[in-house]
Amino acid sequence: MNNSFYAKLSSSLLVIHGGIEILALSMLVLPPEFIPISLSGDFAFWALIGGMYGICRIVSGYAIVKRRKNGIIFGILLSTVTVAGAPNIQPFGLMDLPLSAIVLWALLTLLFGSQKIEDQ
Repeated sequence: MNNSFYAKLSSSLLVIHGGIEILALSMLVLPPEFIPISLSGDFAFWALIGGMYGICRIVSGYAIVKRRKNGIIFGILLSTVTVAGAPNIQPFGLMDLPLSAIVLWALLTLLFGSQKIEDQ
C-alpha cells in the first residue's frame, strides 16, 4: 500500500466521523423525549462539543486531502484525544473508538511510513 491509500483512508474516515458528530447539534432542536437519558441533563454542552469536534475533524480531513502536514498532525491530536477519552463516554464512545483508532493508525503510517528503529 502506498501513501495515497493512507491519506484517502484517514481523510474519508475523518470526514465521515466529523459528519456523524455534527449530527449531535440536532439535540438542540429535538424534542426532549428524543434526547438520550444519559445526556438529558447537559445535552446542550454535549451537542456543542460534538459539533466542534465534528468541524475540526472535517477541517483536518480537508487539510489531509490538500497534502498539508498540519492536517496530519491535527488529525493525530484529535484521534489521540478521542482514543484516550472515548471509553469514558458511554455509549457513544463505542462508535468513536474504532473510527479514531483506524484514523490514528493510518495517519501515523502516513507520517512515518515504513521507517525502522535503528540500533545504536
